[in-house]
Amino acid sequence: MMYQPQGLVLVTGKTNSGKTTTLNALINEINETQNKKILTLESPVEFKHKCKQSVIVQKEVGYGQ
Repeated sequence: MMYQPQGLVLVTGKTNSGKTTTLNALINEINETQNKKILTLESPVEFKHKCKQSVIVQKEVGYGQ
């Protein structure tokens, strides 16, 4: 999945099901090994990623935003 040239990945699930852990692991691996553009839409942003090889844009979305 991480080595596809393009696509959309949705990480969804119930509270405390491991979404944040899964998403952070994917972002970290891609960021350290590939030159990609990564956009996250979160409510709230739980972990700030620093750009390494990839460009990362993190947006907080939700009601009242």
